[in-house]
Amino acid sequence: SAVLPGMTLRPHVSDALRTTEPSARRLMLAVTSIMSGGIGSYALNLCAAFASQGWEVHLLVTNERGNLFDEACRSFQVHDLSDQPLSMCKARRAAIVVNRVLPRILLLNHCSLLHYALPLLNANVRPVAVVHSDDPRFYRTATMFAGWIFRWVAPTSKLARLLSNHVGRFQQHRIRLVPHGTDARRYMRSDVPGHRGPVMTFVGFVDTNKGVDLLPEIMQIVAKAVPGIMLNIVGDWPVRTRLEQDFRQRGLIDQCRFMGQQSTEEVGNTLNQSDVLIHPTRIEGFGLTIIEAMAAGVVPVTTRLKGITDDIVED
Repeated sequence: SAVLPGMTLRPHVSDALRTTEPSARRLMLAVTSIMSGGIGSYALNLCAAFASQGWEVHLLVTNERGNLFDEACRSFQVHDLSDQPLSMCKARRAAIVVNRVLPRILLLNHCSLLHYALPLLNANVRPVAVVHSDDPRFYRTATMFAGWIFRWVAPTSKLARLLSNHVGRFQQHRIRLVPHGTDARRYMRSDVPGHRGPVMTFVGFVDTNKGVDLLPEIMQIVAKAVPGIMLNIVGDWPVRTRLEQDFRQRGLIDQCRFMGQQSTEEVGNTLNQSDVLIHPTRIEGFGLTIIEAMAAGVVPVTTRLKGITDDIVED
């Protein structure tokens, strides 16, 4: 009865549904892709944290490999379905992978495909869905098979409240508020040669949802008060050309460094050579870059998003 419409279970799927007890120390994290940015960093941080506690960690990638795929393969057992077209058959294949690995905990990190496959999983696997955004589409996906979810995890109080509006009254007790974390040792400030302040840094997806279109005006105001200040812009940039033009028109292009996408280690080095993190975001699920900056001794200046960024920054 727990089969999606139009889907037929083959024996090696149905046999795995209820018969085997999962390993108590085995975890699988399901993600659409291992990409850069907060969600990608969160995924690898989480895997590393469980592995450090003696867990056997598996990673299931469903849509695309992403920029951190090779790094993930060096550290964890990765199951890659990214080359297969989206279909109901792919959902069944994902269920087969999970049932073969048989993890005790299945973490769903914005992975829609695995939500559709939930009715096909071994009943002893505990699916835990993590939400990162206040986009209602994520909540609809994370709750469409609510009866199969063991726990929902929200990183901020606002997201926990939004999630509670999408689940039934008798399921709200399964929501947990667990802030994201990072390995602070990667970012702790050290004596880095070449740091000649003052330096302001932006880290994140270089698009308007993160407020990058505000950076030229911010930089113009700050440069008048702090002569010689430099601005580092770290991340992928769909709006880079437009941003460069704006800086050039304001006579600030020589005070900007477009550094592109960086690895975790490179971000740590960049932050170690910075004084202020500028984070004028319009939308946020948590703001992992804020705590990474603070771990490096960098002062964060960010948009106040009630129940999100003010869970991290008090002033």
